[in-house]
Amino acid sequence: MNQTTSRKISFFAALSICFTSIVGIGIFLKNASVGKNVEGNGISWLMTWIISGILAILLAYHFGRISRIESKKGLTGLNAWTNEIADKKNNWFKKIVSVNYGFFYNPILTLCLSFFCTEFLIDFFKIAINENIHVDIWIYVLISLSLNIFFILNNYFSVKFSGHISIVTSIIKFIPLLMVIFIGLIFANSHNLDSTTTNGFKENISFSKAIQGIMLSIPSVFFAFDSFVGVGAWSKDIKGGEKTVPKVIITAMILVTIIYCLVCLSSIFHFNPNKDGEGTTILNVLIDSLPINVKKGITIFISLTIFISAFGTSNSICGTSMNEFKNLILHKKQFFQIFYLLSLVLKKHLYF
Repeated sequence: MNQTTSRKISFFAALSICFTSIVGIGIFLKNASVGKNVEGNGISWLMTWIISGILAILLAYHFGRISRIESKKGLTGLNAWTNEIADKKNNWFKKIVSVNYGFFYNPILTLCLSFFCTEFLIDFFKIAINENIHVDIWIYVLISLSLNIFFILNNYFSVKFSGHISIVTSIIKFIPLLMVIFIGLIFANSHNLDSTTTNGFKENISFSKAIQGIMLSIPSVFFAFDSFVGVGAWSKDIKGGEKTVPKVIITAMILVTIIYCLVCLSSIFHFNPNKDGEGTTILNVLIDSLPINVKKGITIFISLTIFISAFGTSNSICGTSMNEFKNLILHKKQFFQIFYLLSLVLKKHLYF
């Protein structure tokens, strides 16, 4: 095995990166807004996730095919796709997609996720130690920037180690999701959180309101799946290259869709109409299912796993962002030519 091959990540590491990118922090909270939109009606609620999952899998299938395209210039993912289909007449389209996605969207998303990660970390310490702890805003900024630097350096120097982080965080992330699925369903008739907690399948809603609620929820739910798009940029770092990417994307999307629908089903059985349904989160499903005396322990555990989930997601998205930025460097686009020259100086560390 040569050095280049040994530095590439396996199918399961790539699957973990894809899974970790998709399953971020949204699934821990998003069912609250969906439950509110459909007024707690279980059938409409579940249909929202099923429809969104099917649409996302179909989109993932087509993007997986797109990801197999590797242009003559060595580009991958969206950059390769736009480079192949664009000609002189619509060259502006190629520039808009590649520059906006690689230089604006992903870096901004990466920076924002590091701030979310910091917030969840501090929330964990507040819950575990003292809720009255005051943290100045500059500490949030300092921790967030430090995390962001760590993610950049980690993905810059070792893609393989980044893959290991994704595997570990994916395993940890599975624990609370599986807990919610099994505990929420097994104790579907247990309601210890609030006297108003009920079974969503018993909530009635008119057909027109159901359709309205589903249509209102699908766009936000769809964003719970969208991060698979960036995996195409990893094709050069994955064993098997662009041939493996579609398998990774489809496998991850099917797995994620099944998990999301099961979490949704568990949430339906523990719908809390208080505050317009905002009580239906993963934490409150577990608190509602289990004896009230374990509330403190469950709250600490979930806050910790949400931080770990955000950490893994931030690391994966950062890797995607860096790969997309490398595509811009490779393409030697005007402003990015200086980065191309810099990459030549640092070629011992930068590999494409």
